[in-house]
Amino acid sequence: MLLAVFLFMVFVMKFYVYVHKKASDGAVFYVGKGCGKRAWKKSDRSDWWKAIENKYGRVVEIIAKGLSEDEAFAMEQKMIMEIGRCSLCNLTDGGEGGKSPSEETRRKMSESRKGRKASPETITKKRIASTGRNHSEETKKKIREARAKQVMPPMSEETRENLRKINTGKKVSAETGRKISRSKLGVKLGPMSDAHKEKLRAANLGKTHTAEAKAKVSIANTGRRHTNEEMRKIFECNRKSNAARRRSIKCSNGMVFGYSVEAEAWLRENGFPKAGRSNIVACCTGNLASAYGFVWCYND
Repeated sequence: MLLAVFLFMVFVMKFYVYVHKKASDGAVFYVGKGCGKRAWKKSDRSDWWKAIENKYGRVVEIIAKGLSEDEAFAMEQKMIMEIGRCSLCNLTDGGEGGKSPSEETRRKMSESRKGRKASPETITKKRIASTGRNHSEETKKKIREARAKQVMPPMSEETRENLRKINTGKKVSAETGRKISRSKLGVKLGPMSDAHKEKLRAANLGKTHTAEAKAKVSIANTGRRHTNEEMRKIFECNRKSNAARRRSIKCSNGMVFGYSVEAEAWLRENGFPKAGRSNIVACCTGNLASAYGFVWCYND
């Protein structure tokens, strides 16, 4: 019987209710329920809680212990109601720890975090705490799977502009550059939509590379040779581009040619063995008055 009571006290009546007070003036800024060392831990705290703790310091006071979880929840909720949420950094009314928050609670938590920015000191502390930490392969796999299911809303122009400003002038280390390069090896992107191509075209229209950028591109391409497959693709691309730009040419004798090469061939066959299409085109564009005794113009 005594053993049963002891085990009940250890495993059931193990919870307590605590408050965190500002070390500066003793004002209560947080009410919580927990067991073990929860009252003294900094992990799993909101950014609001961390900001207050960083600024004023913290004193822990246990209000009641030896409670069941339901009793601890009830007391936590009652104390938050008595003190008032306006004086606390609690994100909820209490009584729901260890449970999945409702949609309403999630919305309140989200609203309370909006517009709050971490101080440079807090950012530095987070950076130091994360330096050297590596996720296990299992954790990486879970992160990948979670991100694959996410559907991100389209970014606003304001967000894009902020990201642009943040990243302008930033340089990654050589090691980071190698990691990014390795991560993209073998990744095949899907075909771009016409709308996306048009956006890229509009965004790059009128842009010119700086002398430094040109020098970097030149160095990167020095000694590089295109593969046969690349050469074939370039040839096909140029052929289609040239075909789209072709304009028929009209001669002053009334003949019409599909393009300058046909006019050049006709001239060579009819007494002008050294005829060149460059002169024909120059005549069409107005740079020459005539070529090979004829006046040439585009037939449009």
